[in-house]
Parts: sequence; structure tokens; C-alpha cells
Amino acid sequence: MAGPLNLTFGVELEFVLLGKTKAEQYGQLEVWKAIHDCIVTDDQEPSRFSSYPVPLHDETTYVTPIQSFSKWQVAEEAALEVATRYNNNALCNSGYEAYPIELISRVFEYHTDHWQAEIASVLDALHSRFNQPSSEFRMLIDERCGFHVHVGNRTAGFPLQTVKNLLQLVTAHEHCFDELHSAGRISGKYETDCTIDGSRYCDPPSAGFIARAKSATGESSGYMESSLLAAWHRDSLRRSAERSSEPPAGIGSKTLVNTGDKTSGTVRRNERATTEPVTETGASKSAKEKELHDQKRSKLPTVWVQSIQRAPDFEKLHDLCGDSSSAYNISNLVPHNKQRFQRFAIPDSVEEYEILNSKKTVEFRQHQGSLRKREISAWIEVVCFLMEWAHWANSKRLAGILDPTLIMDASLTAVALLQKLEDPRRLPAWISSYYGTKWGANLIESESREAMASLEQSSPFYNIVDEATKRQQTLRSWKHIQGKVRAKMGRGGYGGHFKTVESRPEDGSWIEPMSYV
Repeated sequence: MAGPLNLTFGVELEFVLLGKTKAEQYGQLEVWKAIHDCIVTDDQEPSRFSSYPVPLHDETTYVTPIQSFSKWQVAEEAALEVATRYNNNALCNSGYEAYPIELISRVFEYHTDHWQAEIASVLDALHSRFNQPSSEFRMLIDERCGFHVHVGNRTAGFPLQTVKNLLQLVTAHEHCFDELHSAGRISGKYETDCTIDGSRYCDPPSAGFIARAKSATGESSGYMESSLLAAWHRDSLRRSAERSSEPPAGIGSKTLVNTGDKTSGTVRRNERATTEPVTETGASKSAKEKELHDQKRSKLPTVWVQSIQRAPDFEKLHDLCGDSSSAYNISNLVPHNKQRFQRFAIPDSVEEYEILNSKKTVEFRQHQGSLRKREISAWIEVVCFLMEWAHWANSKRLAGILDPTLIMDASLTAVALLQKLEDPRRLPAWISSYYGTKWGANLIESESREAMASLEQSSPFYNIVDEATKRQQTLRSWKHIQGKVRAKMGRGGYGGHFKTVESRPEDGSWIEPMSYV
């Protein structure tokens, strides 16, 4: 029986602020000023809503991890440094500069906080200050910017099986979830014509399995696969070294029997062993080794999900499903990561100690950068819905959604998949219609016109914003997204059984029942 679930979440919004060249962190300070006087209001239900100021950290106060989850925070996004260099070159030393910004929200209670109104109020404040014709600033989103959502269970973390269920779902139906994102977020790396081609930012679930399969079979690996394997190998070696530095298990020593299989003889930390280790026979050990060997060589999602289900703990699951650059990052749930915050402060309570040690969140990293209220709210609703489904799904429901026939159904759409998950919990009614029109040509063109309407051609930022807007318009078009998904299927990016899709019609008719403008 799954334990209680009290969903919490926080968002990280990455963008570039174009402004005059001044002191270091000038851009961060201007964003802080824009939010400082912001009052949260709710246009949908003004009579039932009590306004309040946005909780924001003081710009001059050093924020320790123990404090950082309670208020909004403005930071510099190091991952956007190359993006700002690219934009600075385009500004041609004109006295203006591109500042990389990461806006980090406070922790919200998903079911009880007025998070939609608060996020919308913050975004309205930013647009009012920076993206107006009279403003000397401009906010910019391009494919190098991300929008990340950390989902937690307050300070309790998630059960191992909950996270397994989530990872099995997104791995089995990766092509469906790719439909919910722009074309620039499907491959897991930046587009080839960007100045930072080859950089990893949201490795898809399939990436590690395919990289390991190629390595096991002696196939050549590309740059992304090689760097991914190298990063995961380094993490695995580091954790192995940590484990080997502990006192050896022995008579009277404190060890932890693997709770997934108490007769396996394997041990973990922090509990006392209650059974004698059982020695495997030569035949059973040989059979297990062959099974693991075959799994490593497999390019079938049906085998990948079995590997996920067999992971005995969070460390093994993390080794299997990626590092902090993964589209579904579970690094904050790995126990040994707790130690990294302890140097900052002395905890004053049990609750603060939990917050200090770890976020204990699943980070959803695939979404493209956004400053659109509707788009941000929709993705938050989806990821929280997925976590709830993963937590409460029983073995029968899991088996149904992981049925090989359904996994191999290349015509299954994202909206159709989400509808299959809606029992008994349901997404807000507007989500299906939103994702049905999100990539519509008319909507995208309208948003692009609106973005450029507030910027005069004489602005020093006009060419940069115009180029980025056109780029985003292309990446968000359904034709481009469909082409990326189809090409990824054709080269076996979702697993070997999708290699027969090249002949599908280009008009998107095979994507029904989703309707597109």
C-alpha cells in the first residue's frame, strides 16, 4: 500500500535579459526589482482571493539552502553563459549586454496553494517591466533556455516503487511525451546549428539504454552517447568508492538486507541484517548473469522497463536511468547526495534538517524555456498528475499501460495516453484542448506577432529578438515536431521496433485523435 502523498513543487525559469552594460549581476538586480513590488492577484476569482506580496529573498542577503525553498530567488544561470556570449557577439559591443537569468520559485503545495495566480502575477510583473515598447530591457527565450519543475512529497521523498512507475511510463512511451515539447527538446541536445552543439541538457529516457546496448555490442557511439556513458561511469565509480570506504559487513556489524529480495545475500547500509547470506548456486548465478548481459544489449523498451522494475534501490535506479542532465532527474532522491548541503548550516528542527539535506524531488527537465502563463501552468498540471498516477498505480494498472502492444503502438498520441491514465484522477478539463491547439500554426504565428509588436525596429535588440522569435516559431511548429519524432523512430531512437515508420504521411493524420489547427 502506497503511503500518503502531499505534492509540492517548485519551478526554475531560465531566460536571457538584454540590457545596458553595467555592473556584474546588474541583470539579476533588475529582475529582483521587477518582482519586489509585485502583488499576487487572481483575475479569475478576484472576490474570493486575498491579495498578498510575492515572497522574495532580499537581493543583498546570502541565501543558504535551508532558506532557499521558502521564497522566490533570482540567480545567474551558469548553463546560459554560452548563450549570452552568443548574444553579446550579436550586440557588437553597442553598450548593451545579455544577462543569463534563472528565476527560482518558492515551494508550492500543489493542491492548496494559489500557485497559478502567484506564478501568473510574477510573469505579468516581468513582462510589464521588460517587454514594453518604452523599456530599455528585453527578456529573451531561445532553445538554450529551459523550464524545469521539481516535484516533491513535502520533505518525505517518494517510495522507490513510485519513481519506478514513473520512469517505466516515460521510458515506454517516450515518443508520446516528446509530442508535448518543441522540436529542440526531443534529441536531448542543442540543435546542430547552435554554437553549443553537443551539450547535454535533458537526455531522454532511451539514451542510456541505447548507449549501453551499443557499447555492449561493440557499435560505434556518437559524441552524446560517449559523453553520457562517461558521466554515468564516473558517478558509478564515485558511489562505489563511497561504499568501499565503509566498514566491511561481518558478524554483529550493521548492514541492510536488500528489502526487494531478502534471500539474495546482498546488503545495504543503515539496517541490521536479520538473515544469513544465501549463496547462489553456480547455475542460478550463471542464469542471472546471462539475463543481465542480455538486458544490457537490448534495444527494446519492453526490456528497458523490466530493468527499471528490477532496480533494488535509488542508487541502482539512478545508475540505470541517468544523471542530473536527464529529462527525468532523480539525483535528489539518491541517499548519498544528502551530504552536499550539510556544510552550510546547523539544522534547528527535524523539518529543517530534511530540507537542508536534500530536496527529495523528481526534476522534470525536458520542457523548453517559457514565460507564457498558460504553457507553464499546463506542464505543471501534467507532471504533478504523472507523479500522482505513478504513486497510486497498482500492478494491474501498471501492466495495462506497459502492455507491449500499447508500447509498440506508434500512433498513440500524448493526449490519448494521458486520457488512458485518467482513472480515477483526472487532469483539468482544459489540458487536452490546450495541447490539441498548442502547436497550431495560427496560434504560434499570433504569439510571434505579439512578441515583435512591443519592440521597435530601432531597438538595439530587434535583430536578436526577431531571429530568436522566428527560431522558436519553427521549433514549435507541429510539422517540425512530427518530423523530429518520426526521424527518431526511424533511426531506432525509441527502440528497435519503431524502425518501420518512415512511410507515415507528413500531414499528421496518423496522430489522431488529437486535433491540430
